[in-house]
Amino acid sequence: MAGAPPDVLRAGTDRRVLELLYDGPLSRAELAAQGGFSKPTASESMRRLEARGLVGETGDRRRGVGRSATLMGIRPDAGLGLAVMIEPSAIRASTHGVSGAVVGESEVELLSGHGPRAVATALRKAVRAVATSASVPIRAAAVSAADPVRRSDGRLVELPDAPFLVGSLDARKALSPYVEGEVLVDNDVNWAAGAELSARPGVADFGYLHLGTGLGGAVLNDGVVRRGHHGLVGEIAHVVVAGPQGRAMPITQVFAEMGLRQANSTAIEIARVQDALQDSSTAAVLGRALAGVVSGFVALADPEFTVVAGPWGELALPWLESALRDAPRAATVVSPIVDQPSLVGVRAGAVSALRQWVSDAAVAQV
Repeated sequence: MAGAPPDVLRAGTDRRVLELLYDGPLSRAELAAQGGFSKPTASESMRRLEARGLVGETGDRRRGVGRSATLMGIRPDAGLGLAVMIEPSAIRASTHGVSGAVVGESEVELLSGHGPRAVATALRKAVRAVATSASVPIRAAAVSAADPVRRSDGRLVELPDAPFLVGSLDARKALSPYVEGEVLVDNDVNWAAGAELSARPGVADFGYLHLGTGLGGAVLNDGVVRRGHHGLVGEIAHVVVAGPQGRAMPITQVFAEMGLRQANSTAIEIARVQDALQDSSTAAVLGRALAGVVSGFVALADPEFTVVAGPWGELALPWLESALRDAPRAATVVSPIVDQPSLVGVRAGAVSALRQWVSDAAVAQV
C-alpha cells in the first residue's frame, strides 16, 4: 500500500497482527517475521491493540538461545462467538474463542409436537445458559435452522410440506439481549455445504443434497453458497420429478405415495427408506426421483459434482448413480467428507463473525 495514508497502513497492520494471533500467542519478533514488517512496527501495533483491550501478555515465554521472549495473544475477555443449532429435537448452543475452541455448551430438548412458541422459549433458555456461565461478552453469533431462512431479515420461512415448521421465528431478535454484534442466520444445509467447501481446497462449484427426515439442498458457485432473493436457493421440496409409475409429482409427494413418511407428518421415516433401498424396485424409483433433483442442479448451476449426505445418503448413492447414467448431461455424485457438517459449519461461522468483530474493533479508532 505504497503511498497510502498512515491510518490505512496502521489499520492494515493491526488486522494482520490479529490474524496471526488467532491460532495462538506469538512473540513480537515472530509477529514481525510472519507478518512481513519490522519489529518496531509490530511493537507499535501491539501497543495500539493493548490500549484497546484486545491483546496482552499471556504470561508465557518462548525460551531458546539467548533471551526468552514474552508471548502476546488475544485477550480471553476480548469476546466470544455464539453458535446455535435449531434442530427438530433440541436447541444446542456453544460459545467459542477466536481460536475456535469451545468455551461453553448447552442443550435444551424439544418435546414431540412442539410449536413456534416452545422453540422460541427453548432457544432463549439454551442461549441464556451459555451466556450467563461466561464472564466474557458475546460479540457475534451464527444460527443454523432446519427450515428455510429469509435472506433479508434472517426470519425462518414457512413453506408447505416442510416437516419442522417453527413459524417465522426471528432468531436475531431472540438473541439480541445476549449478543452485542452481528447474528448470522442460515439454513442448516447451507452451513453444511459451507463446511464441505472448506474441507475441499481448490473446489468452487458443487451441489449439496441432504437426505434425512427432511430433504434439503444447496448450490455453491465460485466458492459461494448461493441463497437467492428470498434465501430459498436449494429448497428442493417442490421440485417436480418422476415418481411411482413414472408420474410427475413434487419430490416430497414421492415419499407420501410410497408410504415412507412418518405418521401424521410430512417428515420422512428414515428406517422405512433404508428398508426400501434394500429392494431393487423401490430403490430404483427413489434413485430416479433424486436424479431429477441432481439434474436440476446440473442444468442451472453446472456443478463439478453433487455431494449426497444425510442419514440415508450413502445407501441412496449407488441408485442415484445408476439413474444418472442416462442423463443428457454428465452428473457426478460423491459422498461427504465432513462429519456433522451443519455443526462444523455454524461453529465456523460464529468464529468468523467473532474475528470480524475483533478486527473491526481494532481499527475503529485508528
